[in-house]
Amino acid sequence: MLVHIDYYKGEEIRPWLFTIAYNAFIDWYRKEKKYKTTTIIEFHLPNVPSTEHSYFVKHEIASWLDSLSSLPLERRNVLLLRDYYGFSYKEIVEMTGLSLTKVKIELHRGRKETRNIRE
Repeated sequence: MLVHIDYYKGEEIRPWLFTIAYNAFIDWYRKEKKYKTTTIIEFHLPNVPSTEHSYFVKHEIASWLDSLSSLPLERRNVLLLRDYYGFSYKEIVEMTGLSLTKVKIELHRGRKETRNIRE
């Protein structure tokens, strides 16, 4: 990471670091894909008070995350970056290298597909 510190433009550091992590993940994923298929099995969900509502929320999030495993990698990543991590469209464009239009299309299609899977 420090090898390319000169590429840092002095903007917010969070999207820049996330871009590095994202690209490292994509490199790893492509390498691993040659050997096996990975699925989303377990995610750490935040601890919330034990109520019926919190159970429902955890169940919905887990169900949504499970439905992502059937999506193409690019679409899954855009959905996670926007809907799970809360990044803006501009930040997602910077992190993924996709155009704004492509990000919006992938987000729309991904939401539609996960909604269909869960119904």
